[in-house]
Amino acid sequence: MNIAILVLSGVGALVVIVGSLLLLVAAFRVSLGWGLASVLVPFAGLVFIPLHWAEARRGFFVSLVGTLLLGGAAVLVTMNSQGEPKAAMNLAFENAPVQPAITDPVAAQAADLEAVFEELKVRHAALETRRASLNLADPAAVETFNREATAYHRDLHQARAEKVAISESPNVVGSL
Repeated sequence: MNIAILVLSGVGALVVIVGSLLLLVAAFRVSLGWGLASVLVPFAGLVFIPLHWAEARRGFFVSLVGTLLLGGAAVLVTMNSQGEPKAAMNLAFENAPVQPAITDPVAAQAADLEAVFEELKVRHAALETRRASLNLADPAAVETFNREATAYHRDLHQARAEKVAISESPNVVGSL
């Protein structure tokens, strides 16, 4: 369907150009003044057509056919595969590539860091709950708890260091 639209548009445009050239030649045949006016004065050709219909009708009808072809191409562009009209606003964006949103990298880092701190709060609460019920007589349970607590403290320290680095960034507005 896209090739048909392109061909119809191209043929329509060529026919409009040929019709316009026929009108221009007719205007120069009537007189040099009408020819120059058609080239230099906006809409002089529209005045020329009714005043010199016998000379202008051929070019007018050729241009009209080209305009109808262009209109047909426009109608095809606005139709979907089921033959129903599309919303005009969707035409420009239908095949446009999706671009990722452009964000401030520092703001994105700050948002990610806030999510990390929320996850750390959940981990801290879980560790506190486990500590309260930890059987100190079970060395394997104590060792597992200590590894998890060490990993938590390592992650907390890393998140705090990132927070300091972001807050010292020259792009930061406000506080974290």
